[in-house]
Amino acid sequence: MLLTLDSIAERLPQATRYDGYIAGLCPFHDDNRPSLLVYEKDPTAREGWFRCLACGEQGTWSRLYDALNGMAPQTVGTGASSYSLPIVPKTKEGREHLALNAHEAVMKNRAMRWYWELRGVEERIESNLLGYWDGWATIPVYNRYGDFDTLVLRAGRHIQEETGLRYLSPGTPTLFVPDWPLFLRARSVFVVYGMIDALALAVLRLPVATPTSGKDSFKPEWLSGLPARVCFVPDQGEEETALKHANAIGGRGRLVTLSYPGELADPADYLSSGKKDLLLRELAKWV
Repeated sequence: MLLTLDSIAERLPQATRYDGYIAGLCPFHDDNRPSLLVYEKDPTAREGWFRCLACGEQGTWSRLYDALNGMAPQTVGTGASSYSLPIVPKTKEGREHLALNAHEAVMKNRAMRWYWELRGVEERIESNLLGYWDGWATIPVYNRYGDFDTLVLRAGRHIQEETGLRYLSPGTPTLFVPDWPLFLRARSVFVVYGMIDALALAVLRLPVATPTSGKDSFKPEWLSGLPARVCFVPDQGEEETALKHANAIGGRGRLVTLSYPGELADPADYLSSGKKDLLLRELAKWV
């Protein structure tokens, strides 16, 4: 049988087609969230190639096809993965240079957009200079004047499971605002507690900000010069923290709780699960 990306997609559970590759559930481990990437065949190659970002399995289309059809494939000895922390430059200039190189790599190779596409925020790649570097998604942070502040790195799932780390945020915690002009002129703004959550609201063209080092790094004084109403939108289970922050900025603060149906746990999950319109409906009344 002549294998194609389409013939594999027909058998791959939860297969989603992207430009140059498909993503789906991995047959080599108990996968409940698509972590397998199957790449388009290079015209000069005999076969295409796949890799699982969670368990590390990789190989040819034939090997994957056998696994999807219930045959016992010969295990490829990948060995135990060992990941160390990336060496992030100590200077702002060095970190910005890394961020721009990671963004350039994503712009030149569409297959490297897989992480942003899976999270449903691919349309923010160009405007926020999103990138991908050595297994880490990169998000540069700029202040309201357009000056580079810091770089936040989000671990791919395979690295996260190996190291226990989700984010690296070198430098002093600050505010990440995906769209400063929109944020500064809005009468009502949102604060979320995650970089991907902020990008998700930016996809909806909502004015949003988030602390770069997690919910506990938020400082009310960051919003002291902002006259707008501030709506804090917590992840599931973070309502107490959001209410504390809303109270800390006085009468302008509001707690906005989302419904989290099914397995959704944060605003970004709405986009990655195809419920973008539902998220917009829940937040539109606060704009």
